[in-house]
Amino acid sequence: MLSRIEEGGELLYQAKTLLAKAVTIDEVRAIRDKAMAVRAYLGQQRAGLEMQNNAAEIKIRAERRLGEFLSETVNHGGGNPNLQPSHDARVGLPEGINYSQSSRWQKIAGLGWEVFEEHLEETKALGNELTTSSVLQLAKEQEGIKTVHVSWNSGQNEWYTPSYIIEKARYVMEGIELDPASSEIANATVKAQDYFTIVDNGLEQDWWGKVWLNPPYSQPDITNFAKAVTSKSYDQIMILVNNATETDWFQMMATHVNIICFVNKRVKFLDKTGSSTGAPLQGQAILYKGPNINRFLNAFKEQGLCLTPLI
Repeated sequence: MLSRIEEGGELLYQAKTLLAKAVTIDEVRAIRDKAMAVRAYLGQQRAGLEMQNNAAEIKIRAERRLGEFLSETVNHGGGNPNLQPSHDARVGLPEGINYSQSSRWQKIAGLGWEVFEEHLEETKALGNELTTSSVLQLAKEQEGIKTVHVSWNSGQNEWYTPSYIIEKARYVMEGIELDPASSEIANATVKAQDYFTIVDNGLEQDWWGKVWLNPPYSQPDITNFAKAVTSKSYDQIMILVNNATETDWFQMMATHVNIICFVNKRVKFLDKTGSSTGAPLQGQAILYKGPNINRFLNAFKEQGLCLTPLI
């Protein structure tokens, strides 16, 4: 089947189905090896990049599946299945798989599913070559920012909300009176009447009026700010966070607000010079609690899907 690479999308669909149904490492390795051979042949024949990327995608998906198998059967060995792969296992590898392959494939398997899928789609959409190396580089970058996100809008991360979102927030709430997770640099854009820095610790302060909040994204801070959103008193609040809908802290805030915009493009945050730092690996959501639902819709309807939580 894999030799019929010209069938493109249909081939890719069939390969995904085979990978999903595969129950042994040997089955997945066979798919990977055939895809790798087809990719090499297409390169020699100077086939179009789209055809080559179809074969490369099958190979990479198979490598991710192999990484999943290996992380379960080699590294854990009956231990805690929730532990991250150590990439140190040099014994117990299936015949024909070396340590280097095991390590690389487990790193690919360690990528979040949404991040992995977005990388494949974006690479193809941009007309770039899809390679295992590019996925491994993404895994390396993700490991480096797992706990580094928009923390206090400043501090170690030096990432700030772009002004166009702040202006929309100011329009919806008809002003911004307080930013409880901010800094002097961040407030140059937010222009809140008052703000709390990491030294002030906004979690311990009273909140009031019209609140803008871009909280720290690491734990336990994000959960603590979610609790503050649901327990403190204020007139209105608008919140920018990752759209981590599976987490308790997101669910906590989502059931407390009046409307949510799931932004259709990842927000490109700014550094302290005002330059774009690029977009984080996860998408964002903007949550609002207050009476100005129509103003929110007018401001954010073109930014993404706007939904009202059903309580």
